[in-house]
Amino acid sequence: MINYLKNYFSTWKNRNFRYKIIFILVLFLYLSFILISTIKINYISLSPGEVSLVESVIQIEEGEDTGEIFTVSVFEFRKLTLLQYLLASTNSDIDIATYDPTTSLSDQEEQIQGEIMKEVSINNAIIMAYTEANKYDTNITIDYTFQGMIIHTTFSETDSSIQLGDIVTHIEGTKINTVADIETLVVPVFDDDNRTTIHLTVKRGEEVVEINPAINQTSEGKYIGIAWYPYYTIIESNPSYSLRNTLTTGPSGGLMQAIAVYNAITEQDITNGLRIMGTGTIDIDGTVGEIGGIRQKIITANIYNADLFFVPDANYADALAQYQALDHPHYPAPIKVGSFSEAIAYLEGYGD
Repeated sequence: MINYLKNYFSTWKNRNFRYKIIFILVLFLYLSFILISTIKINYISLSPGEVSLVESVIQIEEGEDTGEIFTVSVFEFRKLTLLQYLLASTNSDIDIATYDPTTSLSDQEEQIQGEIMKEVSINNAIIMAYTEANKYDTNITIDYTFQGMIIHTTFSETDSSIQLGDIVTHIEGTKINTVADIETLVVPVFDDDNRTTIHLTVKRGEEVVEINPAINQTSEGKYIGIAWYPYYTIIESNPSYSLRNTLTTGPSGGLMQAIAVYNAITEQDITNGLRIMGTGTIDIDGTVGEIGGIRQKIITANIYNADLFFVPDANYADALAQYQALDHPHYPAPIKVGSFSEAIAYLEGYGD
């Protein structure tokens, strides 16, 4: 290659002017393309993604079919190249926002966070589905236990003693038995002006660790600098189920996972042969929570030919606006739900 280049440029002076201009122009374009394809800028993009059968994640034993019930995901890219930014800027289906790596989780932390959220989502969905199904068939049972509060997000100001995935079991030496206990245990510590730390007992993997993270003080009040979920583990269930590992992360599949599990463990098929898609987090009390990327999920569901699409109350206005912007919607307007029971009632009454 080196000899070839030497020979090529040794004949450069003999080339005609037009050839030299074309060569310089092509070389400039080539180098420009390399630059915009490699230089990264602090922007993040959210684009339409794909759908996945719930059965690809949760499989009910005894051969029960979950039906054509899908979760919907989006594609997120951080630190875009200039080329990615330029292409995304020309596509109205893609949202772009600035990204500050100094205040955001690292790629590894983002992955850990997503895995935690996904695990909590799946457990909540299974517990909700079995609990609701038990009301109609007492042979359907589930045994689960509350472990504590699992930390899924930390911030730049979070004390370094805290790690993602820590399960807080005690506050100031007192066991957390329910979510309602937290305020009772934390408020006295925050009300004490002499306290600069709070004592937490956490389960970290197989270890139990005692930590004393700093209490942060702002004009709006005191806080520790964490976000957490109630963390439940399932001991056994009837019928049994198995989980499959997938690349998706996050909690937004909870509602659809709960619907699919409920459909599989009950006698009736509430899908009516439809391709049912949707999004929303799920708590074990059946509350359906807000999610991100609703515009892109509405578009994705249309691409994959949904027949019905469920959306949380909190996302409905944005979901409807995007739906109305679709050129050729494949499914009726998104269905607004605030709870698991609302979604089940809609499907059970479909067509009536």
